[in-house]
Amino acid sequence: MKKLLLILTMLVSVCGFATAAEPDAVRVKPVGGDAILLQFTANPQVAYTTTGVTITATGQDAVTLDFDEIEFIDFVDLGSVSEVEANAVTVRVTESALVIENAEEGSNLTIFSIDGKLLLNATIADTFSIDRSRFQKGVYIVKINKTTFKLVL
Repeated sequence: MKKLLLILTMLVSVCGFATAAEPDAVRVKPVGGDAILLQFTANPQVAYTTTGVTITATGQDAVTLDFDEIEFIDFVDLGSVSEVEANAVTVRVTESALVIENAEEGSNLTIFSIDGKLLLNATIADTFSIDRSRFQKGVYIVKINKTTFKLVL
């Protein structure tokens, strides 16, 4: 199930290619750690196990992560990575709401159920709140422009 979520997350992230600057790297953000950047020119390779993923790239050390350790995966233009990290979009879950912060004005928000069903498609301001009662317990994929999050309620 977690392997499917990672694959879906990567596929959903790819959809952002048409409207954004041409990405030249994939960024993997571990929970509670620094982002790992893998340049496309380094030919990143992904090997899946039943519990996680190992990513190797020419000239870089192999990275192995359990699916639970991955906060998000997105595609970036290395020329703008420091700007993206400094103004990173965040999704917080409170008792009553899902709160999205630091999104650009006019950002596109999409929320999918784990089975790929589109639940919400909206244009949002830099801060946006969604009533949590709209969502049952489960796993969701939240995409804000090119940044994709796994959300477990």
